[in-house]
Amino acid sequence: MTINPWRAEVGIMLGGKIHVMRPTFAALSRIEQELHTGLLALAGKLFEGNITLEELAVIINCCLMESSIPVNDALVQGGVTGAMQAVAEMFALVFGGFDEIVT
Repeated sequence: MTINPWRAEVGIMLGGKIHVMRPTFAALSRIEQELHTGLLALAGKLFEGNITLEELAVIINCCLMESSIPVNDALVQGGVTGAMQAVAEMFALVFGGFDEIVT
């Protein structure tokens, strides 16, 4: 699957393979509902380094284009730092818009 930055899609390494996260309105709403926290607050926690592993897993699960990936195990095996970077990149695209995308 091709990653489309104009849709704020970001690649994330899980289980030794790159997967695509797309932050659709439905996915972002589901994140807020499941975590009972607004997106801006979550982004702040992420950028401060205070996001929990559970919060990270929910964000990734909600935005993954494929639903059959065992995210919790893949996060531990594949590295939390890379996952945090991918989510941070996706949030930057969502909150910053698309004017700064370099092709």
